[in-house]
Amino acid sequence: MGDIHETRRAGARLDGTLLRRATVSDPATSRYVSGRDVCVRSVTVDEVDLFLFSAACWLPHRIHYDRSFALGEGLADVPVHGPLQATWLSDMVAGWADGEGGRLRGMTTRNLLSTFPGDRLTCVATIASAEPSGEDSGAVVSLDLAVRRDDVELVTAGTAVVEVPGPSRDGR
Repeated sequence: MGDIHETRRAGARLDGTLLRRATVSDPATSRYVSGRDVCVRSVTVDEVDLFLFSAACWLPHRIHYDRSFALGEGLADVPVHGPLQATWLSDMVAGWADGEGGRLRGMTTRNLLSTFPGDRLTCVATIASAEPSGEDSGAVVSLDLAVRRDDVELVTAGTAVVEVPGPSRDGR
């Protein structure tokens, strides 16, 4: 089966450049700096992953598990499902939100290019903005989502909205 490796990093973009810290006065949003990658996951899938996802989700389209059929349709190989890529992103963002004590409120994705077994894909969630939620001194954090092939080519893009509670009385 394919490999999934997850790391969290703060203060650096996927391309390795350092972020400039913004001066933010609102305590509800001060820890959510626009442009910061909040979670990153590397994924490499194989044909077994695609077959199992097709079976689990009742997605019967042959292009996702029958190489001969996919080639006959003009594809380079069996393509990775768009919903599978969205699942990686939602799982990654929901995990980050849970770690912040919050929840994923919603997300959208759009598949831009096909990906294939063996492609090295990187899923990234980057803070786009943060606004006070008005509840419990919390914040609503908007994220830009991306799946990139070889850390460069954008294959899936999207957005997510996460609601997080405000700092507790002990300062966390």
